[in-house]
Amino acid sequence: MLIYLFLLFNLYFVVDNPRETLIFIDKTESVKYTGGILVQAKSEMEELIVQRFYKGNDGLKVYFIHGNTSASKASQSFKVSPSSCDEKLPSLKKQLCLNNYQKQLNYFRKSVLDSLIRTLQLEASTQTKNSTDIFGAIETACNQRKMMLKANANGNIIPDLHVYIFSDMIQTSNFINLKNIGQLTLSNVVLKTDKDLKMVRANYLNVDKTYLQGIIVHVKTPDIGINTPANMKNLKHYWETILIKLGVKENNINWD
Repeated sequence: MLIYLFLLFNLYFVVDNPRETLIFIDKTESVKYTGGILVQAKSEMEELIVQRFYKGNDGLKVYFIHGNTSASKASQSFKVSPSSCDEKLPSLKKQLCLNNYQKQLNYFRKSVLDSLIRTLQLEASTQTKNSTDIFGAIETACNQRKMMLKANANGNIIPDLHVYIFSDMIQTSNFINLKNIGQLTLSNVVLKTDKDLKMVRANYLNVDKTYLQGIIVHVKTPDIGINTPANMKNLKHYWETILIKLGVKENNINWD
């Protein structure tokens, strides 16, 4: 009931820009969406749909994190169709039209959520299992933000881009390996951060502060999948430091 009221409020009373959302799903060997991890991810996906995908022209794209994330295309893409109800309709007919639109929208949103949950459970390919390129997801987000700004260069709409990363955040690419980060001291993590930043800037040329400062990053780590509290603490410090130094605003990083 609360979700329904929330949707009605935003549908009729809030004037807002369309929402653009990117979802990155890590399907490597270290993350398996089964049992408690799947239950947690389902809940986070449902919350995401409620908050980000409920008005006309809201868009959502899904990518897999693998060995070359930034070179891949979206595996799924969804967009909310706006209401076609004529403002000039008599009040009763207009209300009936809006109610029918809301029913169709709710059905569509449910089908999108079901599709996202099925995607979580898909068997990973060999390419996906062999390495993890989380920085490629950040580069993909920059490319998306750049396209959005270009498309709205002459308009008044300021594009809104939220990025959700469903991963244990263990990068294991050719350039950077975080597999044993839990064994490092905090001072060594700081040194690694500085070293890795140079690697990122050299290998991910489209990671640009101009675009990152307008991106909100949500990191969704599987609680059961994190090996030790020390590993979690180091990972969190590492990624928050990296993202801020690359250009994401500190208050635009949400770690769950």
